[in-house]
Amino acid sequence: AETLAATSYYGTLAQGSFSLSNFQRQYLALAMSSELWHLDILESLGGRALAQEFYIPEKFLTDLATNVQTFIAAETAFIGAYLAATRRFAELNQPRLAGTTAQHAATEAEHLALTRLVGGFIPNPNALPAPIYYNVSDAGPTLAPFLTGGSGFIGPVKFPGKDAIRALAERLNATSLRVPPFTNVF
Repeated sequence: AETLAATSYYGTLAQGSFSLSNFQRQYLALAMSSELWHLDILESLGGRALAQEFYIPEKFLTDLATNVQTFIAAETAFIGAYLAATRRFAELNQPRLAGTTAQHAATEAEHLALTRLVGGFIPNPNALPAPIYYNVSDAGPTLAPFLTGGSGFIGPVKFPGKDAIRALAERLNATSLRVPPFTNVF
């Protein structure tokens, strides 16, 4: 999920052909930087990216409305997956990992709210993030088109690499603060 998100934010900033305000560009760059930090954290805990290539909706890079709706759907799925991971780590008596996945869910919820704002919607109409998955694997069908393509999707689009993402974030003066994960604090 983090590799997909970082790739999507990078593509939007580097190749998107629609107009963005300075605020929108700054937010997208900070979100991209955050997703890369999430990926670094997960890898430091033994995780690994399951894919390095993705498919995107045909108009993702040419139509702001399609871009925003795609990010809304993806961030909602990411929140749901992290909430499911938090539940599972709690069940396994792994409170430090549960705390870390809760941090990720909180950041993804911020991304969802700000993406809604970029799209002209009320940032957060929800009292709580939606618990749409019980298990992380339940997110598979939602994310499948990004991994395998299908009607209305194009690609594959390759993960640009960490160095390219970091360079773009630096160029846009938008490197997110590297707050330590719960596993490194407690």
